[in-house]
Amino acid sequence: MRDYKSVFNPYQIVMANGKYYLIGNYDRYDNAVHCRLDLITEIESLNSPAKPVKKVQGLEDGLILPKYMAEHVYMYSGKSVLVKMRVKATAISEVIEWFGDNIVVVPKDDDWCLVQLRANENAMFYWGLQYGMFVEILEPEELRNKEINALREIHKTYCIMNP
Repeated sequence: MRDYKSVFNPYQIVMANGKYYLIGNYDRYDNAVHCRLDLITEIESLNSPAKPVKKVQGLEDGLILPKYMAEHVYMYSGKSVLVKMRVKATAISEVIEWFGDNIVVVPKDDDWCLVQLRANENAMFYWGLQYGMFVEILEPEELRNKEINALREIHKTYCIMNP
């Protein structure tokens, strides 16, 4: 159980993946965070103004909800990165469903497209695992390598369990 004992600046309540989240900021930090509403156990309303959303890293242009939700598909906090990936043409609708239409799609042949989008790095890692049969993350290289290492571990687990 976390005990932040800190002033929290709430900005928006959203629903993602069947759960309600409060998007906000802890006063002593510069980043946005997501708190699941059903996990909040103690709260006190203070009579002080919230930190302006434009002073939070990544929200300098304000909290533009469609863009924010498209970049944070699993509600992970952290930085968004430019992601380049190879996607099976039959899975483009899945990419649009998860990340919205603020993506760049370049058809390469009848079977594959190149896709470029901005997404939270942690969320993109798990999304890449979920859709691994249909996508190949190309960039950023660190994310690609993290994905490859996770897939190797998954393969090792399945080989151990099913010799």
